[in-house]
Amino acid sequence: MNVLNKSHLAMLGVVPLVLLLTSATPVRAAAQEHHHYKLIDLGTFGGPASYFSNGFDGILNNRGTTVGWADTPTPDPHPATCFDPDCFVAHAFQARNGGLADLGALPGGGSSQAVWISANGLIAGFSQIAEIDPLACRDQLVARAGLAAWQQARASNT
Repeated sequence: MNVLNKSHLAMLGVVPLVLLLTSATPVRAAAQEHHHYKLIDLGTFGGPASYFSNGFDGILNNRGTTVGWADTPTPDPHPATCFDPDCFVAHAFQARNGGLADLGALPGGGSSQAVWISANGLIAGFSQIAEIDPLACRDQLVARAGLAAWQQARASNT
């Protein structure tokens, strides 16, 4: 039979106290390093939603400019194969300092998406173009999408 003496009992009281003190220290330090974040609603171009790509990086550059796409109030003219899940025409955007700039689409295209921005402001994405996809089913008119780039809010076909 093990017999605990007074020194063993004293140690049993000291160990929990030390553990309690050491575990409380990081909590106190973390509380002092509280960060303040600001949630910003970027809005839309009159439609119901706005979007960001699901990439790991590239939607925000070091200048604080972010890119994505937002719905307009115009229904997608190709409802069988909508460009966005909610079937509204959407345009690529660039947001900075509280302003939302509509980057538009390539000539003849309805919808566009901006999915990446570089450190110097070059934006890459997709845009519908003024062509119907010849490989689509005959009963479905599908506007083709092509790669697009925007530099200083001007779209170009890449």
